Amino acid sequence: LGKHGAELIGLEQSANSLGYIVSPILTFFIINSYNEQMPFVFWGLILVTWGVFSFLFVPKIINMPQSKIKIIDLDA
Repeated sequence: LGKHGAELIGLEQSANSLGYIVSPILTFFIINSYNEQMPFVFWGLILVTWGVFSFLFVPKIINMPQSKIKIIDLDA
């Protein structure tokens, strides 16, 4: 995690807690606006979109040469 490890863990926990608050509220409004199946469609589309985005833009460290990995570690 480098020198910013504690901040990244705190950011992850904050996003997780925010998700626990926002998700049920948003799901409630989706159910009331449409039907009981739409939250599954909505969250499924968000997860698929997030997965494609991550696949395209997150660096693949496994396939990188060691020199590029060291550059990424120095930036952190």
